Amino acid sequence: MVYGSDGTALLENNNYTVFDNDNKKVKALIDEPEGDATNTRSANGIRLDRMHVRNFIDAIRTGSPLSAPIEEGHRSVTMLQLGNISQRVGRSLICNPADGHILGDDEAMKLWQRDYEPGWEPAV
Repeated sequence: MVYGSDGTALLENNNYTVFDNDNKKVKALIDEPEGDATNTRSANGIRLDRMHVRNFIDAIRTGSPLSAPIEEGHRSVTMLQLGNISQRVGRSLICNPADGHILGDDEAMKLWQRDYEPGWEPAV
């Protein structure tokens, strides 16, 4: 369940239902075969995960444009990770707006990266 200022959205597998603040159903999408992967404002279809993977592979193979820009995905995931780090250390974080790195908090910054098993570290 995702809570917003104007209502909630219930996300279940390949379906979603949107409710207003009075818990009245506003919109629902139930198991339709395809969606519109080019719609970047709202998920108006299902099986978008399959469509995103197909789009990503096509971009690698043919250079076709991505329907979901990597930079936007990176920002979204970084915000989630910073929220998790803030929750774990129990305080607000001050971050560098250019790269999201945590400033002046060594304890929190230790959570910025993961520990890899020996031999599994990414090599660049």
